[in-house]
Amino acid sequence: MADKDNRKHRRIPYTLVFDVYGAADAPQSRGKAALVDLSEVGAGVETEVPLKKGETIFFKLTVPLDVEARVVYIKENGKRYRYGIRFSKISLFDRWRIRRLIQGHGE
Repeated sequence: MADKDNRKHRRIPYTLVFDVYGAADAPQSRGKAALVDLSEVGAGVETEVPLKKGETIFFKLTVPLDVEARVVYIKENGKRYRYGIRFSKISLFDRWRIRRLIQGHGE
């Protein structure tokens, strides 16, 4: 992603720390990550965990939401990484909850 924002879905600032897993049933976290913004279909994430574009990650948010997501954007800054992730598996109910959260932001 360049300076131009081509997003179709509104994003809101949203801060939350969570564990990143390589598989839904992985017994151990690969490390911590911070959610920095959220949309109905994806999120911005910062972490020191190196990921590859196209890689699938799993995480559980304390909101609570269970989500599988794919890395679609990477920006490296020293030992920190900024990722754009797209939700690949999310229930209709969880997507509805995110939509309601976004619609209520700023009201």
